[in-house]
Amino acid sequence: MSKQFIVEIKVEDGQAKTKLNTLNKDLGTTATQATKTGAALNDSFGLLPGNVQLAITRVRSLNVSLKALAVGGIVAGIGAVGSLFAAAARKGAEFDKAMSGVQAVTNATEDEMNALASTAKRLGSTTEFTAMQVAELETELAKLGFPVSDIVEMSEATLNLASSMGIGLGEAAAFTGSTLRAFGLEATESKEVIDILAQSTASSALDFGKLNTALTTVAPIAKTAGVSLSDTTAMLGTLANAGFEASTSGTALRNIFLTLSKEGITMEQAFAKINSATDKNSVAMELFDKRGAGVAITLAENADATADLKEQLDGASESFDGLGAAAGIAETRLDNLAGDTTKLNSAWEGFLLSIEDGDGILNRIARSFTQELTASIERFRIGLTAVTAIFDEFGASFNVFERIGNQFKKTAILFQAGATNIKLALSGIPFIGDSFDEAKLKKELKAHQTAFIEIDKVIKKRKCNT
Repeated sequence: MSKQFIVEIKVEDGQAKTKLNTLNKDLGTTATQATKTGAALNDSFGLLPGNVQLAITRVRSLNVSLKALAVGGIVAGIGAVGSLFAAAARKGAEFDKAMSGVQAVTNATEDEMNALASTAKRLGSTTEFTAMQVAELETELAKLGFPVSDIVEMSEATLNLASSMGIGLGEAAAFTGSTLRAFGLEATESKEVIDILAQSTASSALDFGKLNTALTTVAPIAKTAGVSLSDTTAMLGTLANAGFEASTSGTALRNIFLTLSKEGITMEQAFAKINSATDKNSVAMELFDKRGAGVAITLAENADATADLKEQLDGASESFDGLGAAAGIAETRLDNLAGDTTKLNSAWEGFLLSIEDGDGILNRIARSFTQELTASIERFRIGLTAVTAIFDEFGASFNVFERIGNQFKKTAILFQAGATNIKLALSGIPFIGDSFDEAKLKKELKAHQTAFIEIDKVIKKRKCNT
């Protein structure tokens, strides 16, 4: 059986002024607004459906309970525990949002998302990077086309590359991905690749910018010529030590590899011919023309230095007592107070995520409550809009209906102001409040006040004309 509501509406100026004054007083602090508007609208809230009234009651109870928890209580430690769980819930919500971004790019299955989330939390608590930053790296690797299994495999090494070279995660992801693909290597080899790259910047004049520029040019040809990453990088290191610009080194070395393939001779044979010549310039020009002659002479004369550097690069994954060059250099860079603070921040975030990672009970409660309240308010708003539309439609023909319709509009504004104040009250509650924009809600409340004044003017004008 449907319920019927009888609504008595009195069209009086005194009532309008009373309501307007009440609404004006609501424009104080957020806490004051919530209290005063709630008192002013007690009678009107009786018209709301039962589920909405229940939601309002829950808001008030939850607000009081959580505020009491936040400031302490009988036991002083309760406040600290409440703050801890509120912080964990907020951090969990942030992490959940970050992982949603990862899923949007990867289109990963539930099991794959669990693997990505687990990796992000583990690395976020044990490296200088936070779990949110690891999620950012996972997103960048996914954009480069790597499947989830490769992303999980590559993430730690790529973080070490970023840390050891002092570069951004996006740059580290792109550099790792391009190097692996250029040399036809698998994601499982990412640690060895990154250790070679990191060691080259520690053992030569190469840095990230130079290495990235040169490798981008020469790597595809080096691969087809059968030259390994460590051989190629060692030669680039020798050239950087000799003062060659990265673009010059990469281009010249690429041309040397192409020429050797065309002539059918090895690099060792070409360099031996240059070193044994009376006029090295003439021989180098004959072999590699003027675009590669200078680079070829430098490499020929410094073959031993290149070999020594290659040996270091080949052992890069065993350096730093087996930790590997990238991780070892990264750890050394953090061996100071600032680094200790950075690692502490990551460890603390890891602890919070162990309590709530965005899929735990705290987050589920908060989301369920917020969604229920939002749905209830939205349903009621739709109903008010429909009623107002009816009176807008027939008001021009029936003056009485118009006056009644205007009173309904005033009532609707009061309800909307009340709903806005409820959300303002929610904005002050730990972790639930993160879902609401306090500044935007205050603007909405101001708009309700303006609308109330305007409709009141219309009512008084109509009354004077009758």
